[in-house]
Amino acid sequence: MPGTARTILFKGGTIVTMDPNAPNLATGDVLVEGDRIVAVGANLKVDHAEVIDAAGSIVLPGLIDAHHHAWLGVMRRMMPNVDNLFACIDVVAETLGAHYRPLDMYLSNRLTAVASLDAGITTIIDACHNSRSPEHTDAALDALDSAGIRALHMVGAAMDKKASAAHLPQDLERLALNWNVGRAWCGLASSVSSISTGGKSHAGSTCRS
Repeated sequence: MPGTARTILFKGGTIVTMDPNAPNLATGDVLVEGDRIVAVGANLKVDHAEVIDAAGSIVLPGLIDAHHHAWLGVMRRMMPNVDNLFACIDVVAETLGAHYRPLDMYLSNRLTAVASLDAGITTIIDACHNSRSPEHTDAALDALDSAGIRALHMVGAAMDKKASAAHLPQDLERLALNWNVGRAWCGLASSVSSISTGGKSHAGSTCRS
């Protein structure tokens, strides 16, 4: 039925729980219903589950990437012909980032999210330095949320000289109200010094309404 949560049984893998109250298993099963792990054990008996053969694989909680720049997704593997980091940033920000549309932000964040999930990373802290407009930020959060990854998207002013940051930090209150309810949340990058949205926030914090 549409909207019915999937029930998946990962069977016969080496289970690394990362939980002191749940022992590791040389061979075991993990049962997932929707987005929740509901059982871990050996030879779980489950009816009507989709079975994934995990034999020869390690089953463990998703990894957390605590520092990523998802807006650079479409630039991955690009190596500017420059001599130092600051020259590289100049190419990334002034030559390319300055021309980003909301669509480019969506595609970059979507590519970063699905590549992360493919590598076993289920949560990222995304430091964005190209929040050019409210529409750019909405596109980034939409991409992260729709990909299914958990993300804290840290909103930050664009680094190029053409960009305006007039919408910051006041747009963070709208973002918190609209987005901080699901998998993708907005936060405050260090390039924006402070915001008050009904409570105290500071650089590097999560925006709350």
